[in-house]
Amino acid sequence: MDDYTILGVCRHDTSEVITQKYKKLALKYHPDRNLNNKLECEEKFKEISKAYHNIINKKSFNVNDYNYSHLFTKINNVKKYFKDINYETLINNVIDNVSNFNDFVNEKNNEKNNTKEKDEDLFINANIELFDIYNGINKSITIERLRKCNVCKGIGKIITKDKLLETCQSCYGTKYTNTKINLEFNCRTKNICFPKFSNHCEDKLPGDIIINTIAKPHTCFNIYNNYDLIYTYTIDHAVQNEYYIEFKHLDNRKYKFKIINPIYNYKYKINNLGLLYNDNSIQRGDLYIIIQNSILHYKTSIEIN
Repeated sequence: MDDYTILGVCRHDTSEVITQKYKKLALKYHPDRNLNNKLECEEKFKEISKAYHNIINKKSFNVNDYNYSHLFTKINNVKKYFKDINYETLINNVIDNVSNFNDFVNEKNNEKNNTKEKDEDLFINANIELFDIYNGINKSITIERLRKCNVCKGIGKIITKDKLLETCQSCYGTKYTNTKINLEFNCRTKNICFPKFSNHCEDKLPGDIIINTIAKPHTCFNIYNNYDLIYTYTIDHAVQNEYYIEFKHLDNRKYKFKIINPIYNYKYKINNLGLLYNDNSIQRGDLYIIIQNSILHYKTSIEIN
């Protein structure tokens, strides 16, 4: 029988509750109060006294007691964490965060006081197939820029495994290295800006990278008014009354239109078959069909099937 059972208390009980229980039992089994059964009560009195003192001592010092075991478990976990921690990684992470915070503060101060000059922007002309522009295909390019060293975070020094401060072997203390930058963009957008993606340099803010999408020449289609398209359809004979035009559009679908009394070089407008707008909506420009080599000049109309 354990000490708690002898006193009739629980492990969760406070010292005050246990003491009160002990006093009641001590009075009940005290030998002087039980002269008719003195020997048996004397043994019981010794048993409850020993149990009481054991429990009180455990409450004060024993780490296995419920109220303290959780605390010491947490302490041991903390000790284990600091024992297993990679201090080199920890210090470098701190340096990284300090460097990023310093960049943030410098940018905010510059926005407020306009004290730093901005480095030159980089403009890139990307020649894109008209099919990709029409369908909003995602593209990416990789270029090299002089950027803050990723190893030393632009400090020029690193903490070694021996906790020594040494010159960074990536940038050799210059703080900057040639870094490959991957730029992803959607072909539907004509001018894409990547703020502060250009060169890093001392005492200057990084410049921007601007990508201008330029459509490659197409055999049948041309861009008109930024978002409209012109499709030139050539016929080599005279037609009267009506004419059917069938062609494959940039969405890989075939379209067939009937034109009544075709007119040479007249722009026949088809709504919403042009290029996507830059505002991320699904709205498009228009498609204009131009017939060449027709000699008829009558009033015309168009029917769309």
